Amino acid sequence: MLPQDVRAARRSSVLRAHAYVEQAGAGLSAADPVCHDLGMALGTDRAMRVLLCVGGDADDLAVALGAAWRDAAPACDVEVVALPARSEDEPGGGRPAGVFVPLGSLGLTKVAGPGDGPLAGAAAAADLVVVHVPVLDATTLHSGPVPAAVSAAAPLALPVVVLAGHSEVSRREWSGAGISGVHETGPDAVAATRRAARTWAPSWA
Repeated sequence: MLPQDVRAARRSSVLRAHAYVEQAGAGLSAADPVCHDLGMALGTDRAMRVLLCVGGDADDLAVALGAAWRDAAPACDVEVVALPARSEDEPGGGRPAGVFVPLGSLGLTKVAGPGDGPLAGAAAAADLVVVHVPVLDATTLHSGPVPAAVSAAAPLALPVVVLAGHSEVSRREWSGAGISGVHETGPDAVAATRRAARTWAPSWA
């Protein structure tokens, strides 16, 4: 595993590259300085590693979103994780503790909740953490899959991107909660996931 300072610098470059893409729009070429910056950050000898967390026990959706990200960004190595909508210590959580349960045929992994060591372990191998929730509001911003992903990513300086069917929080609120970007998916989460993948992990990455 790379030293912490190297990992932090690499992730910082990913964020700088994304900010540039947002400002410059389409039409970047491999000769663009930001492409070189991101290539140096990730290394040209391996894929960008994405941890995709899907909340609400929606296994089929998790598989579909993982496939959509891989489709749109073949240079990415995507690990898909299913998270419960609530953690054990939240009202209504009520799920027994658990660990990773590999579902080989689906390419899906399950964890019990935000405090799980396996989630932190999966984040440690990633360059980017992405989490999907149906709605991003004052409740889901601070409870459930989103803060679970942020908690796993924060010690590693990993950027966290939220895919939300609908967002009711301001940029100031979600950035203050440790989130690097929010994409509203609307009714077609699969298509929106492809767009997010192309934004955060362009083909030249």
